Amino acid sequence: MDCPQDIWVAIIGHIDCGSAYKALCLTDKLRREVVMAVHPAGDTKFANHFLTLLTMIDAGTYHPAYFHLDRIYPKNAWEIEFAISNPNITPAILDSHPEWDELWDWGSLTNNPNITMQYLKNSDRLTWDTRIGVSDHPCVTIDYVLADLGGTWSWYCLSKNPSMTAEIIAAHPELPWDLEGLIENPNITWEILSEYDHWDPSCIYMMSKLPIITVEIVRSRPDIQWNHFSLTVNPNVTLATIKDNPDLSWNMASISCNPTITIDDILANPQIPWKPEIITRNANMTLEIIKAHPEILWDISFAHHNPSITWADVEANPNGVHGQPWNLSLMGGKPDLTWKKIVELDPVSKWNWEIIAKNTFGK
Repeated sequence: MDCPQDIWVAIIGHIDCGSAYKALCLTDKLRREVVMAVHPAGDTKFANHFLTLLTMIDAGTYHPAYFHLDRIYPKNAWEIEFAISNPNITPAILDSHPEWDELWDWGSLTNNPNITMQYLKNSDRLTWDTRIGVSDHPCVTIDYVLADLGGTWSWYCLSKNPSMTAEIIAAHPELPWDLEGLIENPNITWEILSEYDHWDPSCIYMMSKLPIITVEIVRSRPDIQWNHFSLTVNPNVTLATIKDNPDLSWNMASISCNPTITIDDILANPQIPWKPEIITRNANMTLEIIKAHPEILWDISFAHHNPSITWADVEANPNGVHGQPWNLSLMGGKPDLTWKKIVELDPVSKWNWEIIAKNTFGK
């Protein structure tokens, strides 16, 4: 849902600094003429954030002079060079404006979804440092990596790149895969990870939370110092799993963080130190469940984290729940929220604009 221009004028006119200022630019809803009507081109900070963070740059409306703001005002912390990651910056725009080459941070290509393998292969402007930036771009293939092994690749980024499947990783044990990166790769399997015999605490912490890790795997590798917190919150571990395996070292103080916990678990186990701020954000705890159990200690100020609680729930319960008010400033991420409602409830003081900036508004 687009935001009417008069609403944007009202909002922009009251927000001109700090994180809310920057987040407002990130909302991807602004129009250049509205911005400049309220903040003229002389407002260099806004022009900088607008051009580098807001995805509204195109060849038809963009004025190249803005890219030279860093030269005019060298003492400011400009981010113009990172605009190359903007999804409205296409290979055609890059190629048609070679005069901008020295201003771009080519390593930030990794965040531009328009970049293709063909562009990477054919462009003569990419440096060795660019290889680091594009190592986790989904267009990078194993064939491209193998053909350029002398390049300055980031093996951490390559290892976590979803384009590197378990089959590819297993087929190339000669490559210097990074263990931490592999753990972050959504394609990773236990068969691959089990081949490693050296684990630092940070890797064990991450691995212990992976959905591929089961109690059977934990028991089969007593040589690994499994992280008790991470195991306890692992989605493969339920409260029943914990009770059935009392000899394993569980962190009962973190059981509230386990995503499988249900209201039945809480009611049947009052001896467990349930944390109100954690169980309130659990997606299994709907507003109906929370309202039906006033005997349980909830923390409604954390309800904005709960994906099952909607903006419609907030409107239907304007006074909050169990005598606790909503933290409205943090509810701006609810996808059923609308721009009309944002403005009706005061566009200046009621919202956390960094949260609103990430709201997809149902799209």
